[in-house]
Amino acid sequence: MIKKALFIIVLIVAAFSCKPDANKSLQSLRQLTGTWAATDNTVVYFKFEEVSNKLQCSSFSLQNGDTLLIDCYSFDEDTDTLLLYMGLCGKSSNSKVYHLKKDWFGKFVFEATYDVYPYRIVFDRVSDSLWRYEQENIRGNKNISFTLKRQ
Repeated sequence: MIKKALFIIVLIVAAFSCKPDANKSLQSLRQLTGTWAATDNTVVYFKFEEVSNKLQCSSFSLQNGDTLLIDCYSFDEDTDTLLLYMGLCGKSSNSKVYHLKKDWFGKFVFEATYDVYPYRIVFDRVSDSLWRYEQENIRGNKNISFTLKRQ
């Protein structure tokens, strides 16, 4: 009985310590291809598209009939990890780099290698037509989140 319990504990610890497969994670994230809009009171749009085998995204908000571009994202495989670059569109030299730390049942957690805001960016699949986007600081504070619906 004790051996069985130890085996189950080791199995659970091993499952949680496994590094996500960059290629499989990128394939799963490709489900985001298309245009998404926030369902909350915030008017935010995300447009994901494949460009040269990379998944790229621009997010923008509409305010008073004007378009305000917020951020651009690019997902890229780097040897054994998936990287997320976030920055102002057209200014790749100022991009922040995030590493995929967790890919667990449709929840993708990217973290920066240094303490910047946002430190953590999460894409969480709720259903085929709903995703949750979150960003927060290193302590989990200053959370900004949207529920995104496919347009």
